[in-house]
Amino acid sequence: MKSITGLYIIFSNQTLLGWSQLSLRPGVNFHGGYTKYSSVGLPGREILTGTYDWIITDGGYDPLDVNSS
Repeated sequence: MKSITGLYIIFSNQTLLGWSQLSLRPGVNFHGGYTKYSSVGLPGREILTGTYDWIITDGGYDPLDVNSS
């Protein structure tokens, strides 16, 4: 069973990946609270911050949660 933290990471990864596939407004300042993301969500986050110039404030990268999808 996933921990609550693990579930938040899965949700965060899915959100980042999903949003990165949309046509989005540039320059958004998004505060994601203390949620973390793993290597699964990293490509989506990089698209949001790189392509769309989003500023994302969150709990940061969790390198130990490599199985979250």
